[in-house]
Amino acid sequence: MNNEPHDYSTLAMQGSNLKHGGNVYATAKKLNLLPSEIIDASASLVPFDPPQILIDSINAEIKNLGFRYYPERNLSDLKEIIGKFHGINPDNILPGNGASELITWAGYEASKFGISCIPSPSFVDYERSLNCWNSNFIHCELPKNWNDIFSSIISASSKR
Repeated sequence: MNNEPHDYSTLAMQGSNLKHGGNVYATAKKLNLLPSEIIDASASLVPFDPPQILIDSINAEIKNLGFRYYPERNLSDLKEIIGKFHGINPDNILPGNGASELITWAGYEASKFGISCIPSPSFVDYERSLNCWNSNFIHCELPKNWNDIFSSIISASSKR
Protein backbone atom coordinates (compact mmCIF):
# COMPACT_ATOMS: atom_id res chain seq x y z
CA MET A 1 0.00 0.00 0.00
CA ASN A 2 1.54 3.33 -0.93
CA ASN A 3 0.87 6.50 1.01
CA GLU A 4 0.65 8.86 -1.97
CA PRO A 5 -2.55 10.94 -2.17
CA HIS A 6 -4.93 9.85 -4.93
CA ASP A 7 -7.82 11.48 -6.69
CA TYR A 8 -9.87 8.28 -6.37
CA SER A 9 -12.91 9.58 -8.24
CA THR A 10 -10.78 10.44 -11.28
CA LEU A 11 -8.95 7.10 -11.15
CA ALA A 12 -12.19 5.19 -10.79
CA MET A 13 -13.83 7.02 -13.70
CA GLN A 14 -10.79 6.42 -15.92
CA GLY A 15 -10.96 2.71 -15.20
CA SER A 16 -14.73 2.31 -15.18
CA ASN A 17 -15.47 2.23 -18.92
CA LEU A 18 -19.21 1.99 -18.04
CA LYS A 19 -19.19 -1.62 -16.92
CA HIS A 20 -21.40 -3.27 -14.32
CA GLY A 21 -20.04 -2.77 -10.83
CA GLY A 22 -19.33 -5.13 -8.01
CA ASN A 23 -15.77 -6.04 -8.98
CA VAL A 24 -14.19 -4.66 -5.80
CA TYR A 25 -11.08 -6.83 -6.03
CA ALA A 26 -10.04 -5.60 -9.49
CA THR A 27 -10.77 -1.99 -8.59
CA ALA A 28 -8.83 -2.28 -5.32
CA LYS A 29 -5.88 -3.76 -7.17
CA LYS A 30 -6.01 -1.01 -9.80
CA LEU A 31 -6.12 1.70 -7.10
CA ASN A 32 -3.57 -0.04 -4.88
CA LEU A 33 -6.09 -0.33 -2.04
CA LEU A 34 -7.52 -3.08 0.11
CA PRO A 35 -11.05 -4.17 -0.85
CA SER A 36 -12.15 -3.16 2.65
CA GLU A 37 -11.12 0.44 1.85
CA ILE A 38 -13.68 0.71 -0.96
CA ILE A 39 -17.37 1.45 -0.61
CA ASP A 40 -18.95 -0.05 -3.71
CA ALA A 41 -22.25 1.63 -4.59
CA SER A 42 -22.10 0.46 -8.22
CA ALA A 43 -23.94 -2.81 -7.66
CA SER A 44 -26.81 -4.04 -5.53
CA LEU A 45 -24.73 -5.94 -3.01
CA VAL A 46 -26.09 -6.78 0.43
CA PRO A 47 -23.72 -5.32 3.05
CA PHE A 48 -24.93 -7.52 5.95
CA ASP A 49 -25.22 -11.19 6.82
CA PRO A 50 -28.35 -13.04 5.67
CA PRO A 51 -31.06 -13.53 8.31
CA GLN A 52 -30.80 -16.75 10.28
CA ILE A 53 -34.26 -17.88 9.08
CA LEU A 54 -32.96 -17.84 5.49
CA ILE A 55 -29.88 -19.87 6.40
CA ASP A 56 -32.07 -22.35 8.33
CA SER A 57 -34.50 -22.65 5.38
CA ILE A 58 -31.71 -23.29 2.90
CA ASN A 59 -30.13 -25.90 5.19
CA ALA A 60 -33.50 -27.63 5.61
CA GLU A 61 -34.01 -27.78 1.82
CA ILE A 62 -30.53 -29.21 1.36
CA LYS A 63 -31.18 -31.88 3.99
CA ASN A 64 -34.56 -32.74 2.40
CA LEU A 65 -33.07 -32.75 -1.12
CA GLY A 66 -35.52 -29.99 -2.09
CA PHE A 67 -33.01 -28.76 -4.67
CA ARG A 68 -32.66 -32.16 -6.35
CA TYR A 69 -34.63 -31.39 -9.52
CA TYR A 70 -34.14 -28.57 -11.95
CA PRO A 71 -37.06 -26.08 -11.76
CA GLU A 72 -39.78 -26.34 -14.39
CA ARG A 73 -38.89 -24.24 -17.44
CA ASN A 74 -41.83 -21.85 -17.48
CA LEU A 75 -42.02 -21.62 -13.66
CA SER A 76 -45.81 -22.03 -13.74
CA ASP A 77 -46.09 -23.03 -10.08
CA LEU A 78 -43.98 -20.07 -8.97
CA LYS A 79 -46.04 -17.65 -11.08
CA GLU A 80 -49.28 -19.14 -9.67
CA ILE A 81 -48.10 -18.69 -6.08
CA ILE A 82 -46.86 -15.14 -6.69
CA GLY A 83 -50.06 -14.27 -8.58
CA LYS A 84 -52.26 -15.62 -5.80
CA PHE A 85 -50.24 -13.79 -3.12
CA HIS A 86 -50.42 -10.43 -4.95
CA GLY A 87 -53.84 -10.94 -6.53
CA ILE A 88 -52.62 -10.61 -10.12
CA ASN A 89 -52.78 -12.75 -13.24
CA PRO A 90 -49.84 -15.23 -13.32
CA ASP A 91 -49.48 -14.52 -17.07
CA ASN A 92 -48.34 -11.01 -16.10
CA ILE A 93 -45.47 -12.30 -13.95
CA LEU A 94 -41.95 -12.70 -15.36
CA PRO A 95 -39.58 -14.40 -12.90
CA GLY A 96 -35.89 -14.06 -13.62
CA ASN A 97 -32.40 -14.75 -12.36
CA GLY A 98 -31.82 -11.22 -11.13
CA ALA A 99 -32.27 -7.70 -12.42
CA SER A 100 -29.86 -8.01 -15.36
CA GLU A 101 -31.85 -10.85 -16.92
CA LEU A 102 -35.14 -9.02 -16.40
CA ILE A 103 -33.72 -5.80 -17.85
CA THR A 104 -32.56 -7.81 -20.88
CA TRP A 105 -36.11 -9.10 -21.44
CA ALA A 106 -37.56 -5.62 -20.87
CA GLY A 107 -35.16 -4.39 -23.58
CA TYR A 108 -36.45 -7.12 -25.89
CA GLU A 109 -40.04 -5.97 -25.35
CA ALA A 110 -39.07 -2.30 -25.75
CA SER A 111 -37.25 -3.08 -29.01
CA LYS A 112 -40.59 -3.98 -30.60
CA PHE A 113 -42.00 -0.47 -30.15
CA GLY A 114 -39.58 1.83 -31.98
CA ILE A 115 -37.20 4.26 -30.33
CA SER A 116 -36.62 3.93 -26.59
CA CYS A 117 -35.54 6.72 -24.28
CA ILE A 118 -32.82 5.98 -21.72
CA PRO A 119 -32.68 8.47 -18.86
CA SER A 120 -29.20 9.80 -18.25
CA PRO A 121 -27.48 9.20 -15.95
CA SER A 122 -28.82 5.71 -15.34
CA PHE A 123 -27.88 2.07 -14.97
CA VAL A 124 -25.61 1.00 -17.85
CA ASP A 125 -27.53 -2.27 -18.34
CA TYR A 126 -30.46 -0.38 -19.89
CA GLU A 127 -28.28 0.53 -22.88
CA ARG A 128 -26.65 -2.92 -22.94
CA SER A 129 -30.09 -4.51 -23.05
CA LEU A 130 -31.29 -2.40 -25.96
CA ASN A 131 -28.03 -2.99 -27.85
CA CYS A 132 -28.55 -6.72 -27.32
CA TRP A 133 -31.71 -6.53 -29.49
CA ASN A 134 -30.35 -3.99 -32.01
CA SER A 135 -32.91 -1.52 -30.73
CA ASN A 136 -32.95 2.19 -31.50
CA PHE A 137 -32.67 4.50 -28.51
CA ILE A 138 -31.79 8.01 -27.44
CA HIS A 139 -30.37 9.30 -24.18
CA CYS A 140 -32.58 11.81 -22.36
CA GLU A 141 -30.69 13.85 -19.79
CA LEU A 142 -32.47 14.01 -16.46
CA PRO A 143 -33.14 17.54 -15.18
CA LYS A 144 -30.69 19.00 -12.71
CA ASN A 145 -33.52 20.90 -11.01
CA TRP A 146 -36.45 18.72 -9.98
CA ASN A 147 -38.60 21.59 -8.66
CA ASP A 148 -40.59 21.92 -11.87
CA ILE A 149 -40.21 18.40 -13.28
CA PHE A 150 -43.89 17.73 -13.94
CA SER A 151 -44.43 20.74 -16.19
CA SER A 152 -41.33 19.80 -18.25
CA ILE A 153 -42.63 16.23 -18.64
CA ILE A 154 -46.05 17.49 -19.74
CA SER A 155 -44.55 19.94 -22.24
CA ALA A 156 -42.20 17.25 -23.64
CA SER A 157 -45.01 14.72 -24.06
CA SER A 158 -47.31 17.29 -25.71
CA LYS A 159 -44.70 17.87 -28.46
CA ARG A 160 -45.13 14.31 -29.80
